[in-house]
Amino acid sequence: MKFWALPEINSIGRLPMKPNFIPYFDENQAVIGDKNISSWYFPLNGTWKFKFVNSPESAVKIIDSYIEDTEIKWEKIQVPGKWNLQGYGKPHYTNVQMPFSELPPNPPLNNPTGIYCRNFQIPDSWADRRIVLHLGGAISVVMVWVDDVFVGMAKDSRLENEFDISSYLADRHIHEVLIMVVQYSDATYIEDQDMWWMGGLHREVYLYSTDKIYFQDIEVKAEPVGESDGPGLLKISAELGIPAKYDSDLPPSGPFTLFVSLQDSGGRKVIAGESEKTNGLYNSLGIRHNSAHGGHRIFLDLEINEIRVWSHENPVLYTLVLELKNNSGKLVECTSIKTGFRKIEIKGNELLLNGKAVLIRGVNRHEHEFPNELAVSRQGMLADIKLMKKNNFNAVRTAHYPNHPDWYDLCDTYGIMVMDEANVESHQFYNELCRDQRYTSSFTSRVGRMIQRDKNHPSVIIWSLGNESGAGFNIEAAAGLARSLDSSRPIHYEGFSRDLWGQKENHLEHKNFASDIISLMYLSVEEISKCMEYIQNTDDQRPVIMCEYSHAMGNSNGGLDKYWDAFKTVPGLQGGFIWDWVDQGLKKTAPDGTTYWAYGGDFNDQPNDLDFCINGLVWPDRTPHPALEEFKKLAQPVNFIIANGETGQIQIINLYDFKNLNHLSFFWSVLLDGVNRATGEFFVPDLPPGNSINMKIEGIADVIKSIKKDHSLNTGREISIFLYARLKQKEPWASLGYQLVWEQYILPVEKSRPNLDYLFPLKSASSSQTPDISVSIKSGNVTPSLILQNNSTEVEIEGPVLQIWRAPTDNDIIRNSKNETDKVGYKWYSAGLDRIICKGIKAISHFEYISTYITEKDGLDVGTLKCLLKQSSSGQWNLELVMEINEELPELPRVGVRFKLPKGFEDLSWYGRGLKENYPDRKQGYPVKIWESTVTDEYIPYILPQEHGAHCDTRWI
Repeated sequence: MKFWALPEINSIGRLPMKPNFIPYFDENQAVIGDKNISSWYFPLNGTWKFKFVNSPESAVKIIDSYIEDTEIKWEKIQVPGKWNLQGYGKPHYTNVQMPFSELPPNPPLNNPTGIYCRNFQIPDSWADRRIVLHLGGAISVVMVWVDDVFVGMAKDSRLENEFDISSYLADRHIHEVLIMVVQYSDATYIEDQDMWWMGGLHREVYLYSTDKIYFQDIEVKAEPVGESDGPGLLKISAELGIPAKYDSDLPPSGPFTLFVSLQDSGGRKVIAGESEKTNGLYNSLGIRHNSAHGGHRIFLDLEINEIRVWSHENPVLYTLVLELKNNSGKLVECTSIKTGFRKIEIKGNELLLNGKAVLIRGVNRHEHEFPNELAVSRQGMLADIKLMKKNNFNAVRTAHYPNHPDWYDLCDTYGIMVMDEANVESHQFYNELCRDQRYTSSFTSRVGRMIQRDKNHPSVIIWSLGNESGAGFNIEAAAGLARSLDSSRPIHYEGFSRDLWGQKENHLEHKNFASDIISLMYLSVEEISKCMEYIQNTDDQRPVIMCEYSHAMGNSNGGLDKYWDAFKTVPGLQGGFIWDWVDQGLKKTAPDGTTYWAYGGDFNDQPNDLDFCINGLVWPDRTPHPALEEFKKLAQPVNFIIANGETGQIQIINLYDFKNLNHLSFFWSVLLDGVNRATGEFFVPDLPPGNSINMKIEGIADVIKSIKKDHSLNTGREISIFLYARLKQKEPWASLGYQLVWEQYILPVEKSRPNLDYLFPLKSASSSQTPDISVSIKSGNVTPSLILQNNSTEVEIEGPVLQIWRAPTDNDIIRNSKNETDKVGYKWYSAGLDRIICKGIKAISHFEYISTYITEKDGLDVGTLKCLLKQSSSGQWNLELVMEINEELPELPRVGVRFKLPKGFEDLSWYGRGLKENYPDRKQGYPVKIWESTVTDEYIPYILPQEHGAHCDTRWI
């Protein structure tokens, strides 16, 4: 049977989904909670035998022959790891379009398929126990054989699949597991996310062992009785797995009792309890259909006098140890689960965490391997979380699928709120598959299994039904299942905020029964305001959260400050998730040995969407893009408002949701023309979250008075106040002294003038003579030059020439897009603005000329540039520029002039915003100081070369 082309079949022999826990030998192991030390855990990661073929049909024939004792010529592969990164097949990138031309549910005939094989030996201590094979993730269909017997199959590339292999183990010492993975299937059509298409066993593989009676499911609900530290309520539901048949009415050694204990991070037992005895049988065997208690389900509610609540700012976790014992007190099963006490609810258009309306400072995150990794690693995940915390993110949307289980453990521990998203995206067939009955169980099982796995994580605050998959009955069915499985968290789905057919304009008046959040995607601030006006005039009580905004592709994220102004001021608008975290570039080596980041098409993958996967705030190696500084500043948890800079009067606003400010040290600096003149520390009272305080910083006023008294420093000089806060102590995600927030205030003084001594270092320090500057127009050359002369030294600077071109950014032109001609970059190229030439220069005097420019492409008139060099009475030279541009040209990339320095000018200093590049619509995160760099270092290596390197508010260079 071709399971890979049957959407009605999602699995055969797969165990029901459960939270990510495994058994431990005893309470001591369980408290530590590391599966690697469990006596009942056996990893199968590492080198496997491997056979790569071009179709599942071929693979099935090979496996059938192998079972009949025909040898296979094996190669080797690493598990976990995508085979495309190990020399088998090739990575393939598309955004919306499928990587092949077939229609659902049919995969392509040329369908990469891998056969994995390895031997294993069961530990002696596992005799007569149940044995489970855990496959952390397989793209996209997996089929399993153990000791030559077919065990089962499963779909869903982003959730684990488990199989009970106990009855399949042959009576022999060494066992063999054979796994077949098919890259493309009917399921691929609902895994059409904006990412690389690859195949293989990309998450860990292991065995674990349980008793015959075991924990099939554990659900833990921990909530504060109120909204803060104090009494708490712990609700535990444990479902026992029982054998398929009994020789008698009771399972061996029953009845059973569940013993639990809750420990804090210091190992102190907070509470302990035990359940009533249960026989482990289904209630319905005794015709007790009206009873939820007893039988194979155990319920235990515990009231706790004093707990500390979990939040993203104070991620307090407890360890719950569960022990199942038989009637004689013997331990049958033991495991542990991390939990946190917190409450999620929606009231009055606000999403509340522990009673507080939290602002979502979020980002979308694809799972993308670090360079030289074959699969995502815990170390890589931790590096991402630390970098996010350092830059003031508090939430992640797992775009667009459930992440590796370790991700949620780390979010619990470090404090990141999670919108957990199901592995459902049918982007190319947006309108069809959400209404295709063949796919109903695929939609519902993916949502349901995600909830069943991740329900115990306090960091998960929202369930998302998927992404860009229409608004048909399959999504509605998934929403119904989600509500049935977990009513404690809100449901999100962006497709319910759109027109029913297609990704058209927003229609907010329908589908509120299926999504508890109004989710918006890529609306402008003006469009958001219109939506908010509509919502406020209805009885719709849902909060508004942008699931995607501020597309971070290349040199981008302009206008982010406008979004944040709206987030902080518009009621019911509760933040959002930037698209997205990491550039999905793959490291590749060119023929000359240099390495570069590859994107769609670099592997001869057709069709492809070129570099549309390169849209992160960080490079693939997690080096931050310059725009990350902008987000960090806008999202900072403390605001400084300087009421009167000269007297040091300020207001401090605590924007934390739950924290006071006693974990921060506060400092001030006074700068004169960008140079630090004085620095001090100031004390801030213990300010509760959401509160503000007005205070005076001692020392600032005295420094400013001193500067103003010194007349040599006063005229034309610029004074600024710099306030900042650093961590008082080491955090799990940052070192002692890390600067988390800052603000700068520039006093309104007389406009600063350039320091000619600094501008023209050729001038002798002992000379008061201003450099002699003249304009020279060389014969037969249409490029003017400025000649700077000082005594016997002469420097020729080519220019100024008219500059209306800049390289388009990624967002100026969406390459390979059907709407590419609508983008402004396309219009620039069509008009020939990328190549303009000087038609001629008319010299008016030794210090004045007019140059005329046309396009090289069509000879189209561009305009003129008039240059006049003037010298003031003080000896300072000024260059006056007048540009007249043809009004028939499209919107211009830029308007300015260009100079070209001779070789050798490498070191660079400037007084303005820095250190990283910034632009008029992205400059809030870059303070005004004197900065030093080099011309070489000012190059920003965006993966697709584009405009870069600007610095705003530059006083001099």
